[in-house]
Amino acid sequence: VELARAQLDHPPLRDAGTLSTAPLGYRRRTCCLYYRVPGGGLCGDCVLREAPGRGRA
Repeated sequence: VELARAQLDHPPLRDAGTLSTAPLGYRRRTCCLYYRVPGGGLCGDCVLREAPGRGRA
C-alpha cells in the first residue's frame, strides 16, 4: 500500500483515481473505453457502474 501511495502521488498518476484500504482497492476517475470493444465489458477498476447502453455489466 505504501508503494502504491508513493506512485499515485506523482504525475501522471496523481489525481487519476482513489486508493482505498478497507477493503483494499483502487478506482480510476476516467474510463479506458474497454466496454466499446466487441465482447468487452468493464475493467476491474472501472469508473463506470455499468456499460453505457448495455445495462448491467
